[in-house]
Amino acid sequence: MSEVYLLDGSCFIYRAYHAIKGLSNSKGIPTNAIYGFTRMLLKLIKEKNINYMLIAFDSPHPTKRHKVYEEYKITRPETPKDLPLQIDYIKEIVDAFGIKRIEIPGYEADDIIATMVELLRSAKNEVLLVTLDKDMLQLVSDNVKIYDPFNDLIIDRDFILKKYGIAPEKLTDFMALVGDSIDNIPGIKGIGDKSASELLKRYGSIDNILKNIEIVKPGRLAELIRKNIDLLKLSKELVILKTDAPIKLDIDDLKIKEPDNEKLCQIFRELEFTSLLKEVLTKNKEETHPVNKVLKDTSDFFENINKYDKFALTFNENKLLIGFNGNVYEINLRDILTNILNSKALKILYNAKEVIKKLNALEIKILPPYFDLMISAYLINPNKGKYEFKELLLDYLGKLYETSDSAVETDLMLELYEKLHYELKEKGLESVYFDIEMPLIEVLCHMEEAGIKVNEEKLDTLTKQVTFEIDKIRERIYMLAGKEFNINSPKQLAEILYDKLGLKSRKRGKKARSTEMEVLEELSFQHELPQELINYRILNKLLTGYLTPLKDYINPQTKRIHTKWSQTLAGTGRLISSEPNLQNIPIKGQWAELLREVFVPEKGFLFLSADYSQIELRILAHLSGDPSLIKAFNEGKDIHRATAAEIFSIPEQEVTDEHRRIAKTVNFGISYGISAFGLSESIKVPYEKAQELIDLYFLRYPMVKKFIEDTIAFARQNGYVRTVFGRVRPVPDINSPNQFLKMQAERVAVNAVVQGTAADIIKIAMIRIYKRIQEAKKLNARIVLQIHDEIVVEVEEREIDKIQEIIKEEMKNFSFSVPLEVNIFTGKSLNL
Repeated sequence: MSEVYLLDGSCFIYRAYHAIKGLSNSKGIPTNAIYGFTRMLLKLIKEKNINYMLIAFDSPHPTKRHKVYEEYKITRPETPKDLPLQIDYIKEIVDAFGIKRIEIPGYEADDIIATMVELLRSAKNEVLLVTLDKDMLQLVSDNVKIYDPFNDLIIDRDFILKKYGIAPEKLTDFMALVGDSIDNIPGIKGIGDKSASELLKRYGSIDNILKNIEIVKPGRLAELIRKNIDLLKLSKELVILKTDAPIKLDIDDLKIKEPDNEKLCQIFRELEFTSLLKEVLTKNKEETHPVNKVLKDTSDFFENINKYDKFALTFNENKLLIGFNGNVYEINLRDILTNILNSKALKILYNAKEVIKKLNALEIKILPPYFDLMISAYLINPNKGKYEFKELLLDYLGKLYETSDSAVETDLMLELYEKLHYELKEKGLESVYFDIEMPLIEVLCHMEEAGIKVNEEKLDTLTKQVTFEIDKIRERIYMLAGKEFNINSPKQLAEILYDKLGLKSRKRGKKARSTEMEVLEELSFQHELPQELINYRILNKLLTGYLTPLKDYINPQTKRIHTKWSQTLAGTGRLISSEPNLQNIPIKGQWAELLREVFVPEKGFLFLSADYSQIELRILAHLSGDPSLIKAFNEGKDIHRATAAEIFSIPEQEVTDEHRRIAKTVNFGISYGISAFGLSESIKVPYEKAQELIDLYFLRYPMVKKFIEDTIAFARQNGYVRTVFGRVRPVPDINSPNQFLKMQAERVAVNAVVQGTAADIIKIAMIRIYKRIQEAKKLNARIVLQIHDEIVVEVEEREIDKIQEIIKEEMKNFSFSVPLEVNIFTGKSLNL
């Protein structure tokens, strides 16, 4: 006897769809149902060791039940818009797994399964129906059971007898009597589960009841049946599963075949199911592991390398591995010829910045052009977040690579280059890649090697001073609270604020006992303690987040901090500083100023800060083409004052500081896609007032509104947005049925165009400035930091005027409809 599983595919799909929310790939293809269905299917097959299976799917065509009763299933919600595409993928996956799949026009999955039960019953097979649909209960018999995989439950005859008090074969009568709200089967209103069970126990069946209606015990039930005989007959016809589906299969047809791993890999790569792709490839290792290359004798290496326009390069244990024309050569560093690494051939690298820095440390120079596999993968999909070499092989070549053989890696890099270069071309990203990201690598290498000097004496003094202040504030907090407690524990702090002191927050629900900074500011008007807590948090963050970690990052030889600069972390294209992060050093307040005094230039040098003025708003003016915004910028007006005059309908000379503050928040908020709720929180006004301000802004600057609407429409149609310079940002949730995700994606779309363009401008400016410094060989200056819209250069004092002229020239030289303005500051520390 064989065990056969008949699975209700449509039931599984809906279960998967609702179990996982908001999942999609970088192209915007929804994948929640596909992933959930595949995972559940694989788990079922593995746990039950299934060899015979059929998956039945509902047909989109009307069934016989619809012809009999037009309102059949009319109460079911409409099919989600993001589901049909996923169903197509699911069917492809089922086929690729070698599992028999059936879908017949005019028949539901239930009817297909019912027909298969009849076909298999005679062969005495053990049949398990995998479903959550109670209509299937009528099929249960001695050798037909239902398996609920979500509760690991087997439903057999005894289970049904115990639950309903009747045998499975009588369940069609039971369901006809009580109806089904899910499928909109009417039944008889007034007859519930208990009444239906009692009727069937007493009279056996609906047929017996209708043939002998006069013998039904007089009363409410008898009257209900007499009045609804036609409805009862209709309900019975609707609930009985059909066994006449045109199927000609036997058990051998249901045996699971060998999976089509190539097809599965293709689908899983497209959908970005990395874990599933790994599983398929792990089962198929002999096909997916590359064969180790035998390194060639290098005698012909120097003769042949100059014939090729590109080569892959890895650096390992003082040896270079160079791959070209299908061969990988291991070269000792002493044999390196300058003309190889300085040739015009394209050097294919992974994480080029780190390779270049290692070679620089050995006084070996490698010059552009470069092709960085990691950065190309980031540009193609900036939302992914991680770009490890093994992941790239899996994502783009479908190869599972688990060893660490440098020769094999070098060989695979050539193959990976072809795929990634093709993708860059397809997405129109070559210009951003070769003109911005690749030239920037050299700039960032020099920035990391240069680092920034720290005055250790000042750092130590400030650390002691802050520690002393924290201790004083802690004692005052204990005094005001009347007891000692863990200041960093939200629970203990809430007990002090709300229970012991009886303070009241305007927040409601779970946030009524919040200890967030915003709430502490509100509570500070009621008691002294919240303000001391604010002071404590500010100083504690300064100590633990900056002062203490900075000490550990000072290089003992150079006395400088060498932060790392990453091109692949921010979806907008912004550079990110880490180990430590020098981009979030506080700016405002006494303590922030003292912290910035710790960062100093070398003796005889100054820091020069070049900061773009309101760059995002200027980009917004250019992109939208709004005449009022463009006019204000071209006339050199204070844009926040000009906006305040517009939205408050007052002359500019009457604009107060408060008017300007609100206008500034609105200006920047619009470029970030702020909502009325977000604006109301920022400027502390009612929601209605915030919405009014946004409406007034768009009334005064209508082309900005059009730009936002056009950007969102483009994103909806294409699944991505593009900056002025061509950088792409996928927006996968832009068409999500989830309203929150959709609105969030709309904000990302607008923000990505504006901020992404700003990021490109700053990178281009850095490349230009670096190039000018290199060309002017006697100019003693170097870029040390890039923070938000600011570039910081360490420059010899006597050359300040020269570098200032270069920086302004290169930072402002962009063809926009409004001028890009740059503010220059100089000083003996970062507290400029």
